[in-house]
Amino acid sequence: MSKRNNHQTKKVADTNMLYEEMLNVMLEYKANWNDKTVVKIDRFFPSSKICNVCNYINQDLTLKDREWTCPSCNTTHDRDFNASINIKKQGLNILSGSGTESYVKQKRSKALPLGESMTSEAQPISFAVGG
Repeated sequence: MSKRNNHQTKKVADTNMLYEEMLNVMLEYKANWNDKTVVKIDRFFPSSKICNVCNYINQDLTLKDREWTCPSCNTTHDRDFNASINIKKQGLNILSGSGTESYVKQKRSKALPLGESMTSEAQPISFAVGG
C-alpha cells in the first residue's frame, strides 16, 4: 500500500511542478507582450511577517492570524495586503540591485553559528512589475 501512495505522491508532485512551470511560461509571455518584467523572489521570503512601515519581523505570526499590529510602530496590518506590499518592495529591490541576495539567505547567514553553512536552496516565486 505504501508503494502505491508513494507513486500517487510522485504523480501529484510532478503535476504541481508542471503547473508551476506553465504558470511561469505564461507570466513571462504576458510580461513580454506588455513590455513588463517578471521578477522572481525567494519563495520563503517572510512577506506577511514583515511590517511594511518599519520592517519589524513578527516571528510570532501564525497562519490563522489574518490581521496583526506591529509592536514596534503600532500599525495594524491585513496579512495579505501587507504581504503584497512587501513582495512588491522586494521585487523592486531586486530590480534596483539592492536585493539580489535572497532575504532568507541574508537572515540565515546572520543567524548561523560560525563555521556552519546553509545547505538548502530556496525556490523562487514570480510576479510582474510595470505600470
